[in-house]
Amino acid sequence: MSNPVVTHQPGSGGYGTNVQTGEWSTGLCSCCSDLLVCALGCFCPIALSCFTASKYGENCCLGCVPGGLTAMRTHMRLTYGIQGTVLNDALMTFFCGHCETCRMAREIRIRSGEVSLRLAFMQTTKNEQLANHAMTCDKLLTPLISFFHHFK
Repeated sequence: MSNPVVTHQPGSGGYGTNVQTGEWSTGLCSCCSDLLVCALGCFCPIALSCFTASKYGENCCLGCVPGGLTAMRTHMRLTYGIQGTVLNDALMTFFCGHCETCRMAREIRIRSGEVSLRLAFMQTTKNEQLANHAMTCDKLLTPLISFFHHFK
């Protein structure tokens, strides 16, 4: 009895990916696109971290543990097929933690169908969207990320 020959390797799988767009559904500074998340992020960021971790299916304390938001952002990025690196995840959660937590909460709510992407974009004006895309921390942190990549 012979073993079957594998002629086709399975592709790089995701972690149960939903929609692989390669990008986040909203920008880093699009806080006004979901007023509940914006309010939680402004007035009680710890509650937003717990809310985000819980909605993502993790222990609600994950957002309060050092490195927890980075781990959750990395897993979320891999799950949803969003491009990026672990270094980028660490820098974004360290330097733009509150805004990044808001973005992760918005991403979960959009992908779970609680908030439609169309509604989220309708709540922001065209000028706000252009300003958010032009001034995201992703672009501001690019020199810092390339600096760290230099030491690899």
